[in-house]
Amino acid sequence: MTDRRRILVFGAEGATGREVVRQAAAKGHPVRASEKEFKSPEAIPEGVEVVPADVLEDDLRPSCRAWMP
Repeated sequence: MTDRRRILVFGAEGATGREVVRQAAAKGHPVRASEKEFKSPEAIPEGVEVVPADVLEDDLRPSCRAWMP
């Protein structure tokens, strides 16, 4: 794969988010995993950036923009 897309996953510890993070990281994409409160950060694959955030309360624009090319 030559196309390495940056992937930001909200709800990274949920059933769907966990699988998206795992598959994207396995394919070599740069991944940023976000969760309100990480209960099992050790379950996040190595190399994935962990960003605690509450999508209902935090202003996420600065952290999203900082990651944009």
